[in-house]
Amino acid sequence: MGLGIVFGLKHATEIDHVVAVSTVVSEHRNVWRSALVGALWGAGHTLSLVVVGVIVLVFRVAVPPTV
Repeated sequence: MGLGIVFGLKHATEIDHVVAVSTVVSEHRNVWRSALVGALWGAGHTLSLVVVGVIVLVFRVAVPPTV
């Protein structure tokens, strides 16, 4: 879990990711609206990971060590 958090933080601070998020967020003049858009962006990332995790757990999918 800790390694996943470290990789997530690394991904979030990569230049292409920062530019993409800042471009989308900067389209809004209101700080709260920008914060909401940023939060939804993060929630979308989290939701996709949760869905894949649930599929792996429910169907007992074996994830190869190389992955």
